[in-house]
Amino acid sequence: MSDYQTKTRTTASAVAGIAAVARTGAQQWQHGRLTKAYADTLVTEAEDDAGSIIATYDSRQPPTSDAIALKDKIDKPLQDVSNALTDLRIALRRGDHQGVSKAVRALVAPRKKLSGMERVGL
Repeated sequence: MSDYQTKTRTTASAVAGIAAVARTGAQQWQHGRLTKAYADTLVTEAEDDAGSIIATYDSRQPPTSDAIALKDKIDKPLQDVSNALTDLRIALRRGDHQGVSKAVRALVAPRKKLSGMERVGL
């Protein structure tokens, strides 16, 4: 396995985990098990952490055509998670339960794709 593949797996794993934590926190807020302030902090930190990880991954130059294909494969789910986390933060701060539900649902598919990339041969 190349260094770039390892970085891709690590990125996929980290961002999938962050998405799962943010999703769970938002759902707990919706069920009245977390305060809005705590859920906001959790989601905001998740958004910041995911953004930092994605920026670090994107700063790496793919060394081969296979690595470029790998980057192309991971880019969409990474951006989808980033966008959904932003939407989640905004909805949560507005107290918009429907918006939170929509953003939580938007995290499901890219998180599954990223989780799959961390476990199998990419």
